[in-house]
This record gives sequence, structure tokens and C-alpha cells, in this order.
Amino acid sequence: MIANPVLRSLFWIMGFVALIGNLATNIPTLKEMVFHGKSNNSFGKGNTLVKLANRFLIFNLAISDFLMVVYLLGVVCQGVNYSGHYCFVDKKWRSSNSCWILGTIAVLSSEASAFIMASMSTFRLVTVYKPFMTHTMKFKWIIRVGILCWLFSLLFAFLPCVKVLWSLLKPKDPI
Repeated sequence: MIANPVLRSLFWIMGFVALIGNLATNIPTLKEMVFHGKSNNSFGKGNTLVKLANRFLIFNLAISDFLMVVYLLGVVCQGVNYSGHYCFVDKKWRSSNSCWILGTIAVLSSEASAFIMASMSTFRLVTVYKPFMTHTMKFKWIIRVGILCWLFSLLFAFLPCVKVLWSLLKPKDPI
């Protein structure tokens, strides 16, 4: 799959560096979100909702990035399996469940990242443009936005997998 050993090495390095970076982001962010309710001053005074919402969205973004790490390491592991003879098993690989799962993970990760980044940008725009609106906002709205981001990402990731829709969208054979 990846014939060049230098590129293959870079994929391994990128995968492990991204894994370490995600763990370094997820663990402290999760701790701050969980212990926020137990400590009134964990985020400082004022704008607690804004800080908690940013932490929640960053945590979701790190989860979607972790899925990309899974994809990268999965492709590299499959590359090790098929190294030197990929051209003989190309069709088998592309029609395998492993390829389908890795492709779905890649789409899910990239779509979730895009939706979550758009949500973060929108939320920050609202906090700058209408700062007093955040005083009446509830955290459950941020959670709903996060759930919608993941639901739309799942929809777009699994939509190509639906065989019925594929047969409807597939061009008809000429007579």
C-alpha cells in the first residue's frame, strides 16, 4: 500500500505523535470538565459557560482526531500485511471489511472535525457579537450541538454503506 519505506515510517511516526497529542489533550480536558461541578473556581470567575462549552467542543474535536489516528495506524498496519504484494490483492483489499471500516472511520473523523470546528467558530462569534446572550444560554444547548455534529457525521460516514441507496444512485447499464 505504501511502498516507500520513508513514507511508511512517517505514517507510523505521525500516528504515534497524534496518539500522544490526543491523550495529552483529552485527559486534562476531561478532568477539567468532570471536576468543574465539584470546584467553583476551576475555570475562574465569570464566563463559566463559555469556558465549559469550549472545553466540551475541544474534547469532541480531540475524539474526532483520535479516530483519524485509528485510521492512520490501521492503514499502516494493513500496509505491513500487504507490503511487497499489494498489486496482487488490490481488489480483495478494496472490497474487504477492513477497508470499509477504515474508510468509514476516516470520513466520520473528517466530517466530525469539520462540523465541530464550525460549531466552535459559531459559538465564539456569538460570544463576541452578543456577549450578554451567553448569560441566558444553557450548557444543554452546547451538548445538543455536539450531538447533532456527531449524528450528521455518522449519517455522512455511513450513507455510502447503504446498499439500497447505492443501487438507486448507481448509473443504469445501457441496453
